[in-house]
Amino acid sequence: MLAVYNGHPLLKYTNEGVDLEMLSDFPLVFFERDVGTALYDEIISLLANVGVVPTISQEAGEAMTILGLVAAGLGVSIVTESFIRMKLDGVQYLPLANNPAYSEVWLVKHKNRNNNPAAKRLTNLLISNIV
Repeated sequence: MLAVYNGHPLLKYTNEGVDLEMLSDFPLVFFERDVGTALYDEIISLLANVGVVPTISQEAGEAMTILGLVAAGLGVSIVTESFIRMKLDGVQYLPLANNPAYSEVWLVKHKNRNNNPAAKRLTNLLISNIV
C-alpha cells in the first residue's frame, strides 16, 4: 500500500492504484534500515526493479512516526497492507497497481523448549491460517 497525505496528487489514482514508476517524482518516508526487518531492502529492490531511484526525505524506526511524517507532508511511504488498520488524521492509503510485492512471516520454535499455552494457541492459529 502507499500512505499519502490528504490532498496529495496521487489520490486521483485511488480506484486503479498507483504505479511504482510514479513514485520517482515524490519524496519517500522509509523505515530505518537497521530496525530489524528486511522491509527497507525489499522496498528498495521493488523500486529498483521498475527503474526508480527513491528520494528518501526521512527515515524513522516506528510505524506511527512514519505515518506522522506522511501526514505532515514530508513524503509518501510504501507500507504493508496491515498499516491500513492504523488510522491517523491526514493519512490515506492507496493500493499499488500491478503490485508483485509480498511480505513473508516466519514462525520459529525452539525444538527443545515447550511453549506456554498462549504461545501454543498462537502457533496453532497461525498454522491453521496458512494459505
